[in-house]
Amino acid sequence: MVDMHRHLPQVGEPSLEQDWIIWFATSDTSEWNRMTEAPHNQLYRHGYGILPQSISHERLVEPDMITNLASILDTTLGNNPLGYVGEIGLDVRFENDISSETQFSLAYELMQIAKRRGRPTVIHHIGPMPRLERLLEEVQPSTPTIIHGYVKSVESARRLADLGATISLGPTVWTHKTKLSEHLAKLDVPFLLETDYPFVSASLHDAYGYDTLCSTHLHRISELMGRNIGEIEEQVYGQATLFTHW
Repeated sequence: MVDMHRHLPQVGEPSLEQDWIIWFATSDTSEWNRMTEAPHNQLYRHGYGILPQSISHERLVEPDMITNLASILDTTLGNNPLGYVGEIGLDVRFENDISSETQFSLAYELMQIAKRRGRPTVIHHIGPMPRLERLLEEVQPSTPTIIHGYVKSVESARRLADLGATISLGPTVWTHKTKLSEHLAKLDVPFLLETDYPFVSASLHDAYGYDTLCSTHLHRISELMGRNIGEIEEQVYGQATLFTHW
């Protein structure tokens, strides 16, 4: 089983499967110290991320805010050979707090660190596709670059693949009516699977434990694509294995 984007385990959460590929994301520097408490094995990876909405007002007014955050991330990655950059991103909902250009500049610098370190990047994106495409065009990523929680069109997925990114599908694809869910059978580019657990809808959280959510997600994606579960699992596991060894 593969989960390319979930968050740190909750108190009381059952032990995780040791033979699964799991990438643990963070979205705020305040979470980074907890990564030392996260489960460790050769198939788990640890993400160090900064989302625009997580940056405090005090830090936003620092004249060297982007440089300082980039330096902290670079040092953190240097101390953890299993660390990657994620989640970072662009989010139009928070442009009143942190401008679109500041968001773009921060994401660009953090992706450059990933590129220099030879580490993957996981991107959170909400907003117009041209901004994300511009980011990828300017960075020209040479390491795995994953678009987390992708729900846009098949055509946009093809464009992102041409720019060096791989989409990751979460439960939103089958819990909500999206551009992608109606045409998922037409998807013809590589993709990954994720849960974003425990940050899922209350109904999902109440209905499924983590293990059951992972298997249900695989089953529902299989149904929407009209493809065999084993075929999808093999494809996703193969892609995730390539990305997990750096």
